[in-house]
Amino acid sequence: MPDYRIVTAQHRILLARDFI
Repeated sequence: MPDYRIVTAQHRILLARDFI
């Protein structure tokens, strides 16, 4: 099972990409 923290970090990176 993937760590929730890692998943959240990836999601934040995707959101940051969207903002940029």
